[in-house]
Amino acid sequence: MENYTPCRMAKKYVSLSQQKDAGPGKGLCIGAKVSVLVNPMTCAITVSSTCGKVFGGFAEGCTPGGSGGGTDTPVYDEEPCTTCPADGFVDGGDNTNEEPPGVTLDASMNHPANAKIKCVWEKLKQIPAVKAIINGYGSFPSFRKLKIEVKAPIMEQAEGETKPVGYDTPTPNLNDIVVTIHPKMVGSSFAELHIAEVIIHELMHARWYSKEAEFKYENPTLGLSDMPAFAPHIPRYGLDRNSIQHECIAQTNVQELTRLLAKYDGNPNGGTVGSMYEMVAWGGLWNTAFYDEQRFPNKLSKDGQTFLAQQFLNSKLGTNPCQ
Repeated sequence: MENYTPCRMAKKYVSLSQQKDAGPGKGLCIGAKVSVLVNPMTCAITVSSTCGKVFGGFAEGCTPGGSGGGTDTPVYDEEPCTTCPADGFVDGGDNTNEEPPGVTLDASMNHPANAKIKCVWEKLKQIPAVKAIINGYGSFPSFRKLKIEVKAPIMEQAEGETKPVGYDTPTPNLNDIVVTIHPKMVGSSFAELHIAEVIIHELMHARWYSKEAEFKYENPTLGLSDMPAFAPHIPRYGLDRNSIQHECIAQTNVQELTRLLAKYDGNPNGGTVGSMYEMVAWGGLWNTAFYDEQRFPNKLSKDGQTFLAQQFLNSKLGTNPCQ
């Protein structure tokens, strides 16, 4: 475990935007007492402040499965955070060039040919709600390791894909996830908003892998078909995680994706049901049973939906700084 003072620990695991989002008098303010807890079984880290906000992440230099029976172990217990600057927040916060905890960029993301994709990612990671997907929710962190790369996916026609390391083995590592974005997305025919949709869609896949990891951690003797969110889709898809996750995203995450696309596009109030942002959000999900059976059974055809979404994306070509 690193030897950080409370303020340095908080700086490492808590973004400046998260601190400021807490509102006046909240976050890790001057004089706050900070507690840092690490769960030795999962390496989950919790940073809490007497100013009233709690943050999570993963402890570096920690090996999962340690002793302690899963009980959080104090690293710093109610130590005063006295080195915070005059603005009331932890010194430094997130630098816009730093990646969120647990996220690494493959060298391909920094290749000049892929600057358009990298630019979209840099903008996305500044949106608190996108960070929330990466940082997770509840008591279980979203994922321990996430790598983003640019290369042709296994399914060549796909614009992106997300898989755990060892996905083609009986025991894939659900805490080590790779998001792949197709290099064709840098082409002039792909709008910045389209790239944003693909990246967010893939991050949602990663979050569903984290849910599976959480389920397996809590139920080590059970299998994929026992997971409540996945079980209804096993008869249709077998153990095809990608298709199962598509059904889950279609059922529970489309409106979230819709709002994030509108926010990214500078139209935070535009992510409503039936909006063009929703048309775009359904990209990659039109072949789900949920779409066929429940969402749009008597509305516009899939071809019509696809046409309108593409027309909307075409209208965005050349309108954003990443073009």
